[in-house]
Amino acid sequence: MIFLFTTRGCVRHDSQKRLFDPFEGLITPAGHKIITEGWQALFRYILLEKMPVTELATNFSKFAGASTKELYSMAGIVFLADFFSWTNLQAVENFQFRIDVKYALNADPGYDFSLRSLERYQQYFRDDDLAAKVFAYVLNTLAEHMEIDVARQRLDST
Repeated sequence: MIFLFTTRGCVRHDSQKRLFDPFEGLITPAGHKIITEGWQALFRYILLEKMPVTELATNFSKFAGASTKELYSMAGIVFLADFFSWTNLQAVENFQFRIDVKYALNADPGYDFSLRSLERYQQYFRDDDLAAKVFAYVLNTLAEHMEIDVARQRLDST
């Protein structure tokens, strides 16, 4: 929140409240509680950083061509689409219209992308064999945070 200092004291400037939290005012307090206790916060604060953005970045020039989409969000939506068994169209629609998905991906509420962009990033995942890396990162991270010993896990149930 932005506070203005006036002769009457400190006053909150509501037009600037989304400056620090782009989701403030878009999600009700009850909805925010649900999201912060659900898969969305787990993905946003723990798993999103495990996305293979360094490997994805090798597909783009730093100096030439159009600007790239936000790599964490794009890698995240590729993962979520596969994890939730969304079709490509469902993945784009969920990204466009579900605020909890944007929250999980730490994407600005006004940020969007096309079906073609999703397909291009999926191709990068296939070409660079990133899907296996991402699922391994996610599995290891979840096991670590949940304090699960996967060494004793039955192989037929993993």
